[in-house]
Amino acid sequence: MCGIVGVAGFSPVNQLLYDSLLLLQHRGQDAAGIATAHGSAFSMFKGNGLVRDVFRTRNMRSLPGNMGIGHVRYPTAGSAASSEEAQPFYVNAPYGLVLAHNGNLTNSERLKAELFKNDRRHINTSSDSEVLLNVLAHELQSSASGYNLDCTRAGNRASEESPGSTETRCRITSGGGDPRESATENRPPARFAGTARVKRWGKSPPRDR
Repeated sequence: MCGIVGVAGFSPVNQLLYDSLLLLQHRGQDAAGIATAHGSAFSMFKGNGLVRDVFRTRNMRSLPGNMGIGHVRYPTAGSAASSEEAQPFYVNAPYGLVLAHNGNLTNSERLKAELFKNDRRHINTSSDSEVLLNVLAHELQSSASGYNLDCTRAGNRASEESPGSTETRCRITSGGGDPRESATENRPPARFAGTARVKRWGKSPPRDR
């Protein structure tokens, strides 16, 4: 029984994530964590304890970005004492993924063995959530076959075709006008969806040490 929240907005979301985790504290008191996205980078801070004890002002300042997820942990698998098992979890490929998970995998040991055998993926903790993240990463890697993510090459090519251009921006899309369509004609569209409901009931700024 963990608590998870996700926010995407037009202004920094670190305070909203913090306030949301305070409201979700009853879902887990073992550990708390927040990860935010800004540009092409992730920032993350997590640790054992209650939300109010894990995060200080300096930690919040290190979490910029208009999109992020948060997690409070109630341990039902893995080690309750290890701060390494606090969530969210991060893996750098493909693209860079951050995951917050509530639930249990009943076949995590088998999945862990298959990940190492088939994809040489190393699981660093005993958390089944880290296993799930790597399963997702493996499936995305397989599904992304045929995508061209070389922004430098694409930018150079765009500059050659458009003389005078001084700025090139790159984004990953699935091709076509509809972002749900697949970039590969023979591949069915891959859809990933998630929802989060957040109601803000006033600010509760973290204390500084």
